[in-house]
Amino acid sequence: MDRRSVTHGTSSASALASASAALLWSAHPDWTNNQVLRVLLNTAGKPKDGAERNDYIGYGVVRPRVAVPNPGDPGPANEFPLVVGGAVGAVVRRRGRDEAKAAQG
Repeated sequence: MDRRSVTHGTSSASALASASAALLWSAHPDWTNNQVLRVLLNTAGKPKDGAERNDYIGYGVVRPRVAVPNPGDPGPANEFPLVVGGAVGAVVRRRGRDEAKAAQG
C-alpha cells in the first residue's frame, strides 16, 4: 500500500465534514449552523455498538449523499443540537442565546 494514501487524525475528517456542511448550505442557504449540524448528526452513520458517539468515529460518519436529498427536520434555528455539560456548555448556551437575540434585532 502506498503510504501517501493513508491518513491519520482529524484533518481528513474536518475536510469531509466542512464539505458536507457546504453542500447542505448550498441546498438550504437560509439554515443556521445549528440546523446544518443537526442534519449532519441525524444523517451520520452511527457507531455500530449503538452508542451516540465513541472515541473512534465521534458522532458518526458524515453522509452527504443521504443528508442533501433527505435532510429531515433541521429543527430550531437557534438551538445547539449537542448536549454540552459544565462550563463549556454554559458558554455555548449563552453564545447561542446572544446570537439569537442579535438576529431578532
